[in-house]
Amino acid sequence: MKLLALCTSILLSSFVFAHPHSKDSISFDYTIEKSINMKGVYSVNAAITNNSSESFYFLSETSNGLDYYITATSPKVIVYILINCNGTAPVKNSIAPKGVYDFTFRIKTAGDVNRVGLNLALVKLSKAYVVKNKSASSIRKKMCVLTLSGPVLPLPSQ
Repeated sequence: MKLLALCTSILLSSFVFAHPHSKDSISFDYTIEKSINMKGVYSVNAAITNNSSESFYFLSETSNGLDYYITATSPKVIVYILINCNGTAPVKNSIAPKGVYDFTFRIKTAGDVNRVGLNLALVKLSKAYVVKNKSASSIRKKMCVLTLSGPVLPLPSQ
């Protein structure tokens, strides 16, 4: 009985620690540039990198991409969404093994902010999961979320 428990424990721990889509295998990085036309607004060029040996599937939205999945470490920084669309639909994205998914968004500061860190809450999907005829909010409630923290960077001078 002890041998069975030991074998089961080893098997489960190897599964947990070897999961291909942990925070260690998916990373979030970005650069920040000042906006030419809008004071206090910055453009963010972001990338999600899949360092694992398996494809990674995640949720975004047709109208706003990943904008609603980004948060800032400073309460004086918000994601600046230019168009709020009530007709958005869920989109299933994939990143190939060792691949990168590039996207852009804007942030806006309210007050004096010198440095900012950004977080990304990725809603993980399985290869077989179908998003058709579902809302993004219902999918978010059911699926696992992988929260990734990016670097804390200085904001460019305006």
